[in-house]
Amino acid sequence: MLLELEHFKVEQTGRASVQRQFDLLQEWTRDALANVRDLVYDLRGDSVSGGDFPGLLRTGLLEPFVERTGIQVRMVVADEWPAQLPSATALDLYRIVQEALQNAFRHSGARQIEINLGLSPTRRLIELTVTDDGRGFPTFGDLRPGQGMIGMRERAVLMGGDLQTAANASGGTAIRVAIPLA
Repeated sequence: MLLELEHFKVEQTGRASVQRQFDLLQEWTRDALANVRDLVYDLRGDSVSGGDFPGLLRTGLLEPFVERTGIQVRMVVADEWPAQLPSATALDLYRIVQEALQNAFRHSGARQIEINLGLSPTRRLIELTVTDDGRGFPTFGDLRPGQGMIGMRERAVLMGGDLQTAANASGGTAIRVAIPLA
């Protein structure tokens, strides 16, 4: 719903009052979804601590992934990476990385993956990038994204940010998530 609202809002160029109404609808939708998400997480007991997120990724996800697949993973953490993330944000970012790793393993034939954790130049956005050296992905207009890509994009939108995918010039895929720091 949020993605459809965003697409329709973009089409309303020059209609400031309509765009403000869409902004309000998106804010209400994000609030409602956050409440539902919190209820689901509480019911599932599926929580991730926001403290030492890089350490959690390394031990909970990256090391087992490397052992299981043989794909080498390098993580680069910028000095300005926040020491603490809200638990819900940490869980969403964790799941995005998890899905990106699985996509690289299943579809790309990657031998190396790099994960970058940092802030945007303005220091207003958390940026997470997952890049692999695999085959990349087709750019055909009729190719529909799979449920994993849809889920990653939905998680980014729910956090008030966005997710972009790009084919690297040298082959492979880059997935970039940018969400507000606050």
